[in-house]
Amino acid sequence: MPVTITLPARARAQLVATGIRADRAGLSNLALTVSPGSRWGIVGENGRGKTTLLRVLSGTLPPDAGEVRLTGTLGVADQELSFAPGETVGTLIEAALADARAALFALDEAAQALAGAYSDPGHDHVGSFTRDRSGAGDGDAGSFTRDRSGADGGYAGSLAGDRSSATDGYAGPFAGGLSGAGDDYARALDAVELLDAWDADRRIDLALEQLGAVTDRDRLLATLSVGQRYRVRLACLLGATHDFLLLDEPTNHLDADGLDFLTARLRSHPGGVVLVSHDRALLRDVTTTILDLDPTVDGRPAVYGGGYPGYQAGRAAALARWEQTYEQQTATAKRLAEELTGAQDRLVTGWRPDKGTGRHKRATRAPGLVRSVHRRQDELLRHAVTAPQPPGRFRMPSLPAIPGRALLTADRLQLTGRLRTPVTLTLNSGSRLLITGPNGTGKSTLLSLLAGLLTPTAGAATHPTDIRIALLTQESPSDTPSEKSRSAMLSEDSRLATSATDSRLVTSAEGSWLAASATDSRLVTSAEGSWLAASAEDSRLVTSAEGSWLAASAEGSRLAASSEDSRVVTSAEDSRLVMSSEKSQSVSSSEASGPITSSEVNATGHRSAGNSHRASANRSGDPTSLAPIELGLLTASDLDRPAHRLSMGQRRRLDLASLLAAEPHVLLLDEPTNHLSITLVDELTEALLHTPAAVVVATHDRQLLKDLSSWPQLNLA
Repeated sequence: MPVTITLPARARAQLVATGIRADRAGLSNLALTVSPGSRWGIVGENGRGKTTLLRVLSGTLPPDAGEVRLTGTLGVADQELSFAPGETVGTLIEAALADARAALFALDEAAQALAGAYSDPGHDHVGSFTRDRSGAGDGDAGSFTRDRSGADGGYAGSLAGDRSSATDGYAGPFAGGLSGAGDDYARALDAVELLDAWDADRRIDLALEQLGAVTDRDRLLATLSVGQRYRVRLACLLGATHDFLLLDEPTNHLDADGLDFLTARLRSHPGGVVLVSHDRALLRDVTTTILDLDPTVDGRPAVYGGGYPGYQAGRAAALARWEQTYEQQTATAKRLAEELTGAQDRLVTGWRPDKGTGRHKRATRAPGLVRSVHRRQDELLRHAVTAPQPPGRFRMPSLPAIPGRALLTADRLQLTGRLRTPVTLTLNSGSRLLITGPNGTGKSTLLSLLAGLLTPTAGAATHPTDIRIALLTQESPSDTPSEKSRSAMLSEDSRLATSATDSRLVTSAEGSWLAASATDSRLVTSAEGSWLAASAEDSRLVTSAEGSWLAASAEGSRLAASSEDSRVVTSAEDSRLVMSSEKSQSVSSSEASGPITSSEVNATGHRSAGNSHRASANRSGDPTSLAPIELGLLTASDLDRPAHRLSMGQRRRLDLASLLAAEPHVLLLDEPTNHLSITLVDELTEALLHTPAAVVVATHDRQLLKDLSSWPQLNLA
């Protein structure tokens, strides 16, 4: 039975895409050529079609127009691995080793045939090696079906492939004379060396180990997490010898050792690489060319040479030219429109002939005005604004500074089981701190302790009552589907307080206050600013009771307190304060509020940016002065969309806008780069370097760690 081996094309390998259009992702007129040694990075905001393009290049998704031509072999790692019931880790590994195994088997047969030819020199048949040309034709787009014996499986799609050297078939047993057997052996040896087959098992075992992947070959894939399956698949690809590697967010599930191994392996890969990634360190360390799918002035995707630094410089220059062109065109159009309006006014009502002017003179003046109007109309059409509005840049607001005062102090702060190392620190205006350490060492816990959302088992965190502290949590909470838009929430007169330990929520709607329990959804409303409160444990409503909830209203201040756990929420002058604790804590606020978190929810089950925007409005007098649009984080259309239709990146932008709008003195940022585009991350990083506020950042982002390497560091390992 023939043994089929898929061989890489090496120097002749090429992956060429021309005229690609994918309507569902908004891709059009896209072209790229990937050759051995070239390493492409595909970047862009969420929803720009990065994964769609990768699927088109891999042949798993036919484009609506255009063509992809492949010479060589291809290995693909999607974000989610498809697998059949019963498949195991060993199934993936054996598939990755199939070509190497077949090449070694063919070499063994060729060696036996050669030995037989030496022992029987009287026979001199031509060797039985045959080359399988079944896939070598220049077929039409969509007509090529890939051989499935390769490690990466097969695909059918709009690929017209030159496969003249990609698939070699060895038919055995070998029979021939010395000359034919020698040729067979030479070809078999070439295949083994091309695949580096003798080292294939070791390479995959090493990749599995370095990536922290499951090595138990009997383990069912169905029992693994998405990340575990991805690491096994990635290890198989890195251990193989494909001409091209197409990887979708390959760093999502890797630790530091895995990231280092992946980076080194991709940099040394002799073939071509195409990466879809938000990991700026990977893009900086690996890529030679960047394809940017974000909007451009001419609507076409932009290609930047020089790797990630070349992309940064090129995109900044292109955006500056775009903004200048748009400003010039809009200014010209505005001037011409004003001139046209003036001419029309003069024609209709603005011009009257002087008394005594002859009828002939009046008659000749009117056509001149008509011609003036027509001329200005034509000129306005010729100078129409053709450049689209450029994307907004992130604009960091001017955050407050209070020189000479300690804004936040921690004294031997600990939390049993979550933060073992005592932490002592003092933050002043302009202070910077980078918190590092492996997962589980308490980085997020420390930020929550500093924000007052958790109560320490030892030590204390304190801050003056007029200091505003903002915490950006790692993830945005899931939004319950609703037709309420972000702009509607921003316009409400809402105040909100959250307890992280027992999920009690306190919020307002259009000026009236609500108290709610998230676990049983009991709502109690107030009238004319006075409070009623509900106990989360039972349904009792109380106005005053020892050990229960107490509510009172006094001249614009509102207070809710439980003497059992001493939670205190107080607000004056439309500011707000939240303090959640298991021990006794009380903090009051007169002009400031804190902490402000990105995980706040209102009584409808939705996060609302209105609280922090309202706090800002009360200080500045302008309720929209620090809106997400002005910060360059969201567009007007984003704010009018229902919350559940916002992408993770858009929700993250809304969280960031809400915190910054409160004008905090202290920024606590937990993995701030999560779900943000690389362009925004670069802009945010630059802003954090220069803001007068105190900033504390906890992150695993390698590029952010490099960019903030001059900051003092607190390693919790």
